[in-house]
Amino acid sequence: MLLPSTPWAALLLASVFSPAVKADDCSVDPLVLPIKNVTFPNGIGANRGVKLTLGGQVQGMRMSTILNNTRVRNILDCPNEDTLAFVGCQGASGSVYDTSKDTFTQVYNLKDWNVSVVDAQPADGVTTVLHGYDTANFTDGPAVVYGYPFEIWADFDSMNKSALALGPQSSTVDLLVDHKIAPTAAWSLDYGSTSELNPRDGQLVFGGVNEARFNETKKTEFTMWGAGAPVPCPLQVLISDIILTNEDGDHSLFSDIGTRVSACIDTVQNDFTFTPNMFSRFQNLTNHTTTFNGTTYGQSTYPSSLESMIGTLTIKLTNGYTTVIPHYELVSHERGTDSRGRYAVTNNTHIQATVGSGLSDLGNNVPILGGVFLSQNYLHVDYAAGKFWLSPQVANGTLADNITSTCNGTSTDSSGGTAMGVKVGVPVAIGAALIFFVALWFWLKNRKRNPNAGVAGTNLRAIPRSEKRDAPDSKSSTTRFAGYQNYHAVNPDNHMELEGDPGARRAELEEPAPAYSRASEWPRMNSIQGENMTYYSQSPEEGESYELADTSPMPPQPPVLANRPPAKRQDTAVSAISDRDTFTQSPTALRKQISNIDDMVSPTSTRANSTRRPF
Repeated sequence: MLLPSTPWAALLLASVFSPAVKADDCSVDPLVLPIKNVTFPNGIGANRGVKLTLGGQVQGMRMSTILNNTRVRNILDCPNEDTLAFVGCQGASGSVYDTSKDTFTQVYNLKDWNVSVVDAQPADGVTTVLHGYDTANFTDGPAVVYGYPFEIWADFDSMNKSALALGPQSSTVDLLVDHKIAPTAAWSLDYGSTSELNPRDGQLVFGGVNEARFNETKKTEFTMWGAGAPVPCPLQVLISDIILTNEDGDHSLFSDIGTRVSACIDTVQNDFTFTPNMFSRFQNLTNHTTTFNGTTYGQSTYPSSLESMIGTLTIKLTNGYTTVIPHYELVSHERGTDSRGRYAVTNNTHIQATVGSGLSDLGNNVPILGGVFLSQNYLHVDYAAGKFWLSPQVANGTLADNITSTCNGTSTDSSGGTAMGVKVGVPVAIGAALIFFVALWFWLKNRKRNPNAGVAGTNLRAIPRSEKRDAPDSKSSTTRFAGYQNYHAVNPDNHMELEGDPGARRAELEEPAPAYSRASEWPRMNSIQGENMTYYSQSPEEGESYELADTSPMPPQPPVLANRPPAKRQDTAVSAISDRDTFTQSPTALRKQISNIDDMVSPTSTRANSTRRPF
């Protein structure tokens, strides 16, 4: 092995093989964004999330910690904009995007897309995924990012594809740091609440924490990827027990004492997702019925007379961290899409529980602790440190904000640092010292072996580097991508000018992730407004009709794909200790093919018109 002849070359070699860490800028204030109902231009506040405009098009973005690149749904999936059905589709989709606007610049070759990692792409011959750039404006910041990379997904048979990417290599977070909009890549989240009785806005902080909502003295530290979940979610925990408390007493949802179940914490959906065994026990303990007095009920809906059976949930993790979910977070009136396409209470004689089972927004049937869980907790994430923290929510976000910057691995404000900075800063310093001493050892060892090293004229071998590519200057004439024709090309011969010198914005790109089967696609079939897809086929007014827009009069048939072996089920690995608490789908769970729209929006009813009562 040829070793570098100087300590500086050794350090360079070490830097090549060590992950890149973006430099913090302590002069930049944290970016604080509310999580709230986002009102679309049509006046309908149909979606809850972070407000973002892409080329002037308003988006209400959910958030996902499993995605690295933001994605939105193609407007072509929705009915004509002049119909009320479009309102429902827009809200159900969690935002849609029109690629025909002049602001969008498409990238035809993924190698020319200036992102650190390309998320896995479908190869089913049905789903269309476009990649490109537009100007992003987080209007509540305010914060503007030019040349913002994102994906546009089109698949009429799949529901919500829209989410703001907060994954481990998020291109959004990278750009916020690069553009000096956020001081560091760490971020914090107060999810807020979508409950019917006590709804409240949440808050997302890039580069800081809100100490008025984060309980420093009661925080608990977790390691990324540390629970063996069968899906690539970074925020994993191990559940030791879930206890339902109702008028009949306390009841564990685990069939065996000592069972441990891995789960993902993710903001992509609001409801809990349980294993089929856990969910079946929940239904039995709450006296769930599929029919009552001639009325049919879904897997998570009940007659209002059974509300007292859905009391509270206590979530216990193996490290002792415990969260109690109050009754008002678990129960609401049945909600969905009303006759005007708005999210509202659709049946005030039915109630629904924010608990379900079956394939979720993460694809596999893996337990998810979503927005309802986070309504009682504050989350802080630092991917560079490989850690995340949970603390009990302080005063439900009612105190005055106290935003603290997390800079250079420490958390500081005008009055000094916090304990979290010490926990993160010490490992970073130790890691840097180890890299230096290893590099120095290699250099000294090589000098003993080669005493002439460093002499002028000595032949040195250059350290190979991966090819670097600028973005987004591709003028490729490629017309096919992922097995389908690119009919949605916009300005194929033009490209967007980014701020500054494009040559200075070079980035190491990994090769695109391999295509994967539809069974494991994220997100599988995301939430729509209501329990079915009727708004796609119903005419909102007498005599009115619409068709799905198509950019090609004679679209070619997708190519026949080679037969693949059936996807191996992964969900049985989640509960490895119990022989009975496995992921065998129950008939009830199999009926759930899509989740409810309340996964992503705030309720429209208030305490004044609610019949809910505190438990």
